[in-house]
Amino acid sequence: MFDKPFQLLLVVMAVSTPLLLWLAWALSQPARRLERAAKRVAKGEFNPDPTLETGTTEFKQAGQSFNQMVLAVNQMISGQQRLLSDISHELRSPLTRLRMATGLAARKQGESAELTRIDTEASVLSK
Repeated sequence: MFDKPFQLLLVVMAVSTPLLLWLAWALSQPARRLERAAKRVAKGEFNPDPTLETGTTEFKQAGQSFNQMVLAVNQMISGQQRLLSDISHELRSPLTRLRMATGLAARKQGESAELTRIDTEASVLSK
């Protein structure tokens, strides 16, 4: 067999090609999972994917880091929503008190253009 190098090459290629194709497929699967997870995050779906934390050590570490990033983004988004809610509440309370005060002043002193304008502006700001 060694005296016919072309046949030896064909045999080696026939044996190694399926193994190399399987190896390439097995190594590319974690990268494809990571790519799909990145596309989901780009679309606004911030859910950690436990399947990213499988495979070779490098992909496992990348998957763990990716999932930690997704969790951190979720925490930042919920913190931002909580902050906006708190700010909105803190602004509504003084506006409500201002509208009540203008209502009481109008009751005591009668309607005036200034009090009506203050009440209108406070109403607009509270929406």
